[in-house]
Amino acid sequence: MMTQTDLSQIRNDLLKFLPQLLREEPNVRTTIEGIIAQQFPRKDEFVELLKEVKSQRQDMERHFVQVDKRINLLEKQFGHFDHGFKLLEQLIDKLTQSIKPVFSLIFECPVNLNSLIFNKL
Repeated sequence: MMTQTDLSQIRNDLLKFLPQLLREEPNVRTTIEGIIAQQFPRKDEFVELLKEVKSQRQDMERHFVQVDKRINLLEKQFGHFDHGFKLLEQLIDKLTQSIKPVFSLIFECPVNLNSLIFNKL
C-alpha cells in the first residue's frame, strides 16, 4: 500500500515530468485527453456550446427589440386613449355645469313636481 508520502512524491514527479511526456509521447497525451474528456468537454465541444449560447443570446436580443417596439406602440395607443378620456371628462364637466341650473330650478320649485306628474298619469 502506498503512503501519503509516496503519493505526494508521485504527484510532484508527475507535475514535473508531465509536460515533457506530453510533448514526447503522443500516446500519453491521447490517454490523458481521453480521461479528461470524460470529466470535461473538449475544446471543440466547448466552442460549439459557446456558439449556441451566443446564438440564443442574439435571438433573445432580437426578441426583446420586438417586445420593446410593441410596448412603445401600446404606450402610444394608450396615450391616444388617455387624451380621448380627458376630452370626454371635459365634456362631461361642461354638461354637468350646464345642467346644474336646470336641477336647481327643479329642486327649488315650490310645487311638488312628482305629485303633478303622477296625478296626471
